[in-house]
This record gives sequence, structure tokens and C-alpha cells, in this order.
Amino acid sequence: MGAKPSLTRVYIPEEEAEKRCYWMDETKSSLSYPSTGLYRGLSIASKGIKIGKSYLEKYVLGDVTIFPEPFVPFNVKAYDIHKVRVVVVKQGIIRHRPWLKTWQLSFITRWEDIYLGKDFHKSFLPTLLEKWGSMLGMGDFRPEKKGPYGRFKVISISPSVDVKETV
Repeated sequence: MGAKPSLTRVYIPEEEAEKRCYWMDETKSSLSYPSTGLYRGLSIASKGIKIGKSYLEKYVLGDVTIFPEPFVPFNVKAYDIHKVRVVVVKQGIIRHRPWLKTWQLSFITRWEDIYLGKDFHKSFLPTLLEKWGSMLGMGDFRPEKKGPYGRFKVISISPSVDVKETV
């Protein structure tokens, strides 16, 4: 009995990066980010912040909604390919991921005034987004996961008209 033959996969960088893209629709009109990722980022950023006798996280988890769903568009189609070594099941491998060197997202945050107040966008939202952007980040290998990528800065927060839910 000899040694087992090695099974080595050869990845094509363009195909591997393409598989990791979130597209806004089937026509690939824009790269996008899952709105659930934005919701999760806000909830993690709200940990440890008190509002009265309770913690803000409880209200964010139960009351905040992100629109559009299920994806928020970057409004770009082109991306670079980022080659990086990652560890998967204790093995170091090379991954090729889509990479936007500069990007911008616009999304709507909706909440109920009864719990978070009418001024949530002035009182808590800037703090949450600042903490999320500088300390936690978004996407693969972000600071929350001990990586250097995915940090962001908030350009503006503005009140918007109410969004009608579609069922």
C-alpha cells in the first residue's frame, strides 16, 4: 500500500471572486451588501450602551429594520480581486475575493418612536455607526475578526420619509 494521491484544487481567481459577490439582482446590475449584515453591525455596536435601565442592544434587535431588503446596493459593478491567505479547517489556503477599494452605501434605518425615540437618528445612530465603522468593520477579515479590512466612516445621516413595508 502506497501513499494516497494528493487532491489539489486549482482555483481560477476570477471565478472564485465572482462566486463571493453579492449581486443586487440576477442581471448583476450592482454589487451589494446584505441588509442583515448591516442590521447585525448595528446590533453589535449597540452592546454595552445603556438607555434608561436597559441596554440599547435589546431595542435595536427588536425594533430596527434596514431597507432595502435583502441587499443594499454599492451602485458599482466593477471590482478588483484581492488575493489573501486564509485558514480553513486548520489549513492555509489562498482565497480570491472581490475587493472595492472605495465604496459607498446608502440605506434607510427604520424604528418605532415609542422605544428608541423620534431622535434616534441624532442621539444614538451616529454613535453606533462610528463605533461600528472604526472598531468592528464589515465584510471579510474585518477588525471584529482580527483583520484590517472593512473600516468605514459615515458621510452623512439625514432624516427621511417613512418607508412603506411591502409584503
